[in-house]
Amino acid sequence: MKKLLIILSILFCTTTAGYTAEKNIFPDLKLQTLNNKKINLSSLINKQDLILLNFFTTWCGYCQQEIPDFIKLTKTYNPKKIIIIGIDYNEDLALVKKMVDEAKINYPVCQVTEGELIDKFTLSGFPTTIIINRKREIIDKIIGYRDYNFYKKYFNSASK
Repeated sequence: MKKLLIILSILFCTTTAGYTAEKNIFPDLKLQTLNNKKINLSSLINKQDLILLNFFTTWCGYCQQEIPDFIKLTKTYNPKKIIIIGIDYNEDLALVKKMVDEAKINYPVCQVTEGELIDKFTLSGFPTTIIINRKREIIDKIIGYRDYNFYKKYFNSASK
């Protein structure tokens, strides 16, 4: 019984990290793109039906594998309804810019430092993708690689 309680406690802590007590509402993020454009999550939410935040690193093979699918999603769906934001985790800025240029990423990419990220959301692996609706509700938190078809189901329902 004691082992079961410990396991349930661990699961609860890892699945609720970063969520507020109010219905899995995602906290506001104020970010800056690699091109020095400011992004405020709360202002985007009023304009977008769906926001996909993809936390990645340049050294993560699965993160690199997802990029072409995110590029394709950005080309396929209305950017006034749906937006993807890549968020690099605490790496050398020149390295991140090089990767963005080489991969020809067509969506905003930002960078956060460990302190900023830990204050807002706890990550347990890369890539981590968080899907947020217009009400700032977290629809899903995905840890690990997923392909175009997986994300398409979210985008299709939001673009109707």
